[in-house]
Amino acid sequence: MVTMPGNAIAALTLILTVSFAHSYLGEKYLLALLMKRDLPRLFNDREDLFTKQVLRFAWHLTSLAWVGLGFIIWVEPSAKIFHAVGSIFFLHAPLPLIWTRGRHLSWLVFLAIGILLWA
Repeated sequence: MVTMPGNAIAALTLILTVSFAHSYLGEKYLLALLMKRDLPRLFNDREDLFTKQVLRFAWHLTSLAWVGLGFIIWVEPSAKIFHAVGSIFFLHAPLPLIWTRGRHLSWLVFLAIGILLWA
């Protein structure tokens, strides 16, 4: 059995932590507020229920995708996998940095995950 290096374990811990925080905090502080508002109606939906379901689905799917990336580095701990997943998180990092002008600190976590997996 191949063991994971400490930096990969730290990256996995960050991935799982950010996934949980994204789902929990997003549901509590963002989605809960959005669900109280009138949102655009899609596909002739008489209410905006479909839109709200799509938003909630997409939000939590992101968290689940991150868990999936964490699972991949756990079951196949190799340099190729670490570099591939690390690259994905390197690509994540500039988005919140640019779009929120650094106010949303997820870019730091994404950057740290990328660095840990490339180390």
